[in-house]
Amino acid sequence: MEVFAVYKKAFLLCAALLFAVCAHLRPCWVYEGLPPFTLRAAALAEETAQRAAEEILSGPAAASRLSRRLRFTLRRPVGDVRLLTDKLLCATEGIVKRDRVCVDGETLGWVADGDSLRAALGASIEKKLPVWASGGRLSRELSIRRRYTREGYLTPTGDMLLLVTDAAPVVYTAAWNHAGAGPAAP
Repeated sequence: MEVFAVYKKAFLLCAALLFAVCAHLRPCWVYEGLPPFTLRAAALAEETAQRAAEEILSGPAAASRLSRRLRFTLRRPVGDVRLLTDKLLCATEGIVKRDRVCVDGETLGWVADGDSLRAALGASIEKKLPVWASGGRLSRELSIRRRYTREGYLTPTGDMLLLVTDAAPVVYTAAWNHAGAGPAAP
């Protein structure tokens, strides 16, 4: 009888320890290459990405190809929902990130790399700089922002340069002489 009481106490102690550990375990989703997310945060990110994909594609979107696995952890999952939503959108078939090019808010098209477009535009302005001018700039505001769009919406950089300079012609500024009396002599 005494042995049974010892086994009973040992069993209850093990059960209590197991319960204490399990009470602090947190279920979370782990996506490839990302930190763990709470189940609620992952569900929010997936729903947001699905709705955004359906809006971008103008219809039903296939589920993201990003794999996930359930894991239990003692630490609080700290994954950023915006990062997960971005990864889910980028992993959705038919959606890509591109740079949208606008002049005074009017969309001209999409390019693969906005920085190379800006560099090409600067080189084009510098190359066509008249002898009398000290610099040049676009006559209207150019904005290039990274956005999600459908696959296939892409304008080559050379064509986009023509579109930008047509929508916002280049304005050249005159070089003034040191006395400030007028343009410098050629």
